Amino acid sequence: MLASMIIAVVAGLAIAVFTAVLAMRAAAAEASRGARRLVEQARGEAAAAVKAAELEGAAVRKAAEAAAREESYAARMAADGELAKSEAAVLARAEAAMAREAELAAREETIAQQAEQLDQLQREIQSRRDRAGGIDRDAQAKLKTRRTDLEARAGVSAQELMSRLGKAWLDDARARAAAMVRAVDQTAADPAHEREAKRVLEIAATRYHHHYLTERAMNNLRVGKDMVALLLDNGSAMHAALERVSGLSLLVNDDKDAVRLDGLDGVGKEMVRRALGRLVK
Repeated sequence: MLASMIIAVVAGLAIAVFTAVLAMRAAAAEASRGARRLVEQARGEAAAAVKAAELEGAAVRKAAEAAAREESYAARMAADGELAKSEAAVLARAEAAMAREAELAAREETIAQQAEQLDQLQREIQSRRDRAGGIDRDAQAKLKTRRTDLEARAGVSAQELMSRLGKAWLDDARARAAAMVRAVDQTAADPAHEREAKRVLEIAATRYHHHYLTERAMNNLRVGKDMVALLLDNGSAMHAALERVSGLSLLVNDDKDAVRLDGLDGVGKEMVRRALGRLVK
């Protein structure tokens, strides 16, 4: 009976151990399956993360490419605008240059026409001068021939004839002047001439009503020491010149500031006075 119990206990222990082993194997299998599931889940998450990273990188790359395309497009548009402006400026310059060339061509054509007209006018003037010179030479030749013929017919040269005529005219003028002088001498004592002269003077006196003043001659001129020094400078050259021209004596006073005009020529005094007045001014 004890053996039965021992066998039963051993059998129970064996069953328990076997059960435990089975349970441990089941747990290990479950754990392995769980680990595999975790590994697969991790792999899936890693693949998802990689895919997300790839998608994000692609999105960033696309955004960068789009930004680069936009920037390139903007730069291209700006370059196109600048190029269009440059082309417009070049076209405007080309049109201005063409207009300037056309204007210069028109001016050159006008200048050429004017030069041709001037050349034609000069040729015409030269032709007229040549014809005038020929006519003048012909006229001089004809005049010389006619003069020679006339001198031959008159038997006297033109110079001698002019000398005779001039002498005859002088003699005639002298004769008429002598006759007039004799007539004046003969009629000078006639009372009628004296009455006529008085009548003419009375008429002239009654017709002249203008008021006038006669400036009084000044013999002493106070011109100042500077002017006297100027007159006496360079060996009294100006002093001597004024005396020679006016016919007066210019006497300087002791103070060397005034000049006295010594002489009877009123015109000379006035001339010296005006000359000194201008020098003083």
